[in-house]
Amino acid sequence: MTTPMPPSRDEMTAFARRYGLDKLTPEHIARMAELAVHVGALGRTLRRPPAKENFPAPTFEIETRGGG
Repeated sequence: MTTPMPPSRDEMTAFARRYGLDKLTPEHIARMAELAVHVGALGRTLRRPPAKENFPAPTFEIETRGGG
């Protein structure tokens, strides 16, 4: 298996912009690019359900404003 290359600065800037992080400094963008390889490698080790239907549904709690 080959070692993945970190994304370019332009790719990481576009990624940050898509997620509303367009005010990050160039130093932050560079650090994100360094970490992207490690985050991707970790993500590939996580187990995934074989099908979306096999995944448990999220549970939400609804609070009511009580007044009796």
